[in-house]
Amino acid sequence: MVLHATTYHLPLPESALPLQEISSKKHAKSVQQCHHARLSFNFCKSSLEEVVPHKGSLSVQELGIIALELATINATNTVTSIQKMLTRKTFGPHASLCLKDCLELYSDVIPTLSDSVRALVNNNEYTANIMISAAMEAATTCQDGFEEEEGEVRPLVNDNNDFFQLCDIALVITSLVSATPMLLTGK
Repeated sequence: MVLHATTYHLPLPESALPLQEISSKKHAKSVQQCHHARLSFNFCKSSLEEVVPHKGSLSVQELGIIALELATINATNTVTSIQKMLTRKTFGPHASLCLKDCLELYSDVIPTLSDSVRALVNNNEYTANIMISAAMEAATTCQDGFEEEEGEVRPLVNDNNDFFQLCDIALVITSLVSATPMLLTGK
């Protein structure tokens, strides 16, 4: 998984504790959420460890925004990959048609994810979750297109899986925002 992640510098209140000091109860709930049936805990952990600051702490909302930005980066990279694949013209008619469909799906997802960040910033977790769920469908629909024809090449399996997982991470975290509106202060 290549995300070309950047370092995020979010303002951190002095009252917030480092991520390592999250109360065990809240930490256990977060871990339980990350063990969701579709969500790989190791994928979740490794994706967020790449970009979450090691010093200071984040609110659940800020962590959700980072997860959405990771999904947006992934979708953007997938669009670029699909464009390159289509330029090479090495796929058969069915696979080329599927790639064009996937290009449209992923291109449409990028503004949807931006809107979900805006919804989360405006404390509208319900709308953010609906948008994230809709974005996740792009990966599923894209993959389903290739699977319609027996023995068809499936060049986007990893891209679709990574995008789905990143959206699922964002969905889990934004679901926690409404349950944990305050910073994780260990209380």
